[in-house]
Amino acid sequence: MQEREPAFERLLALLSDRLSPHGTDSARALQEALKAPRFGTPTGKAASVPGCAFLPEALDGADDMLRAAMAGISEELSWRVPGFGRLPDELGARMAAVVLVGPGGMIHHDEVSLGLILLGPRLQYPSHSHAAEELYLVLSGTLQWQIDGQPIGTVRAGQFVHHRPWQGHAMSTGPRPALLFWGWLGDIRGETYSMQD
Repeated sequence: MQEREPAFERLLALLSDRLSPHGTDSARALQEALKAPRFGTPTGKAASVPGCAFLPEALDGADDMLRAAMAGISEELSWRVPGFGRLPDELGARMAAVVLVGPGGMIHHDEVSLGLILLGPRLQYPSHSHAAEELYLVLSGTLQWQIDGQPIGTVRAGQFVHHRPWQGHAMSTGPRPALLFWGWLGDIRGETYSMQD
């Protein structure tokens, strides 16, 4: 990834800028984490999973700045199946995630974990929760969202969704895939992630 450092930095800078409208302490903490690694070198190895097949279509629905930031870097990212091994295989095969900054991420950070998640079309991500506080920003696509079992409505590109620690949340995509930024704060241990009945 050494030759991709400028592209990686451009992606982190774009994501940091996109968090500014949220204006909360949580968003500012994530912005600081996105800025800090510019002094480090990404160490993650490029990896792909089946869900990455939906990335070109998700980027087709993104704005020009995001497409430019992802051009040439998306294949260099360390994509993995999300869910810490707790998702059914058929669901995990239609999703992909990358930890850009955080424990086990492309750049190590002890206090936050943040990255991208890609959800395939017509996908229902069942209710799940975790100890971390979480902030999502939809980068492309449209989703129906639920928090604590209650629909909050349609969430589109440019909109944020915030979850308190342990707050159950679920989302589903429409006919097109969706790409989202996610950031965890507080207790960011992956072992606290659980699917809800």
